[in-house]
Amino acid sequence: MAGVVRGANPVLPEYLAQSELERDSATLIIDADKQVWNLRTDGQTMWGQGEAPTGALASAEARTLASRFVAAVLAAQSDDSATESLASLGVAAVVVLDPSPQMVTSLDTVPGMRRSTTDGAVQIWNVAGEPDPPTRMALVADGFPTQYLTPLDEVAADSPRMLLLAQAPDPTLRVYVGGDEVFAMDSPDWRAAYALGSTSGAISFDRDIPGLWIVWVQLGVVLLLIIFIFPAIGDDGGLGTASGPRRGLRGAAS
Repeated sequence: MAGVVRGANPVLPEYLAQSELERDSATLIIDADKQVWNLRTDGQTMWGQGEAPTGALASAEARTLASRFVAAVLAAQSDDSATESLASLGVAAVVVLDPSPQMVTSLDTVPGMRRSTTDGAVQIWNVAGEPDPPTRMALVADGFPTQYLTPLDEVAADSPRMLLLAQAPDPTLRVYVGGDEVFAMDSPDWRAAYALGSTSGAISFDRDIPGLWIVWVQLGVVLLLIIFIFPAIGDDGGLGTASGPRRGLRGAAS
């Protein structure tokens, strides 16, 4: 894995960014020549040069999963468990720039990876899901295939009862299903997990801002200062320089 670093995203086909936006999926981009990689969501890099890790890559375990896969690709090694790791990251497509023939062959043999390009400097593999490609929201239950959700999908009453988000647990994040809040539970891996109970319906999110009440108190104190202190300074001539000349002008006029 030596020499493999994260880097800026190159220009990619527009439909990949559109898929990220519409399906809330991720694209793993690997530049084989420069040996840099990025995990992209919403048409933007999730972690590029000089940026702090966010989303999935805020988790050390998730960064390790991505790094190991990239290292295997650059070494032209096939990993039979790669699809599962990529799906947990919400990756629906893998893009490799300037791959060697050996890299292409190794990725073609990974179960669940389907190449959508033929020749050229940009090669793209789609990550298969059951039945739909991965997204960053997944419903899971023992003995059932993983059900991936897009932002427009709703949780059915008979859906699996655990929601996994492809991001590190975040205590400030609040999750609602059908308007009812659902709460964090123990996760089977690095992802944030929520127990759905008997809820169903659309998924929505909100966020607590730590210390927000302190901000409001500080604003209130500033407002009181403006209302009560500054008028008093003006009335007793505390500003000095402005009030002196006014008194002198009145005396000259009389």
